[in-house]
Amino acid sequence: MTSPTLYFDDIEIGDDIGPIERAVTHPQALDFIAVWTGDDRPTRFSDRDTAVSEGLAGPIVPGIMTMAFISSLLTEWAPGGKLAMLDVVFRQVVLHDVQHTLSGIVTDKADDRPEIQCDVFLQDPQGTRLIIGKAALELPAKGDL
Repeated sequence: MTSPTLYFDDIEIGDDIGPIERAVTHPQALDFIAVWTGDDRPTRFSDRDTAVSEGLAGPIVPGIMTMAFISSLLTEWAPGGKLAMLDVVFRQVVLHDVQHTLSGIVTDKADDRPEIQCDVFLQDPQGTRLIIGKAALELPAKGDL
């Protein structure tokens, strides 16, 4: 079953996006790293001992993988929409096997095209925002039907 299309006309500034909860498991991270780098040498992304030797609490999720999860937050919330821009700031590392909350809020609507701007967040279980960012989504307008 597909989700109904979300139209530009139905969105208001201040609308919440999500939240959804996701954990990147260690096997998921290893699979991603294998495709991303083609390298199986231990790194801070794949190996606990290497990560700890670099002062981290454990292996971390690659930034590009966390951006993919934030992208999925937006595209799952707005079926029929197109992610036009995503710009994030990595404030702290994202660890494997931890349930994180992804959310956002609509901050603006364009006057000349069916596009919204929003702030996005990835938080740890304690509510610390590990990643913050801005995104733009192009959405269908009801007038285009």
